[in-house]
Amino acid sequence: MNETTIELLESTANMLRGVCMDPRIPQDTKEALWSRVCKLDIATEAALTAPDDIADAARFRWLDEVALGVDMVADPDNLVQVWHETQSGHPTTGRTLREAVDEAMKRHKGVI
Repeated sequence: MNETTIELLESTANMLRGVCMDPRIPQDTKEALWSRVCKLDIATEAALTAPDDIADAARFRWLDEVALGVDMVADPDNLVQVWHETQSGHPTTGRTLREAVDEAMKRHKGVI
């Protein structure tokens, strides 16, 4: 991804964050928009830090097909949480998004 594309992704995510704050927007619409914001954030972070495009493509595919959600702000220890279907129902955590997704993929029997 080139710099212009990354800036466009960041700008779009910021615009959607603003729309989510509008009280006129129905809650279910806000939740759908917020889900897109999270996916845009994930794509942007991966584009900025990805040394291995093939592995990142596998991570994106896994996040899109398997992950139930990603939380990068709610954890008090500043860990990234990746929610996916596990027997315990607990999220997989990591210090970075890549670390959390890699661990979640292992726990979910995904292949990197």
